Amino acid sequence: MLEQIRALLGRPPTDVYLVFTPMMAGLVAGFLCLPRLLKRWGTQRTMYLAYAGFALVNLLNVMLAAWVPSSLMHLLPLAAY
Repeated sequence: MLEQIRALLGRPPTDVYLVFTPMMAGLVAGFLCLPRLLKRWGTQRTMYLAYAGFALVNLLNVMLAAWVPSSLMHLLPLAAY
């Protein structure tokens, strides 16, 4: 993974925090929102919306990869996953 960061983004391997930080921020935000969403919508509807959101973010990520050259912008969808 560290070599991929260097090769694709032109960053040194010590910049692994650029991948780690958005993923952890997204996980923490998701876990903080989860109890409230479950109370409001219930388990089944929350899961449907989570999968729909995941599919949407994947589609946007593929479009971003197809149209924009490699840059740090490609790390933003990691927080939404």
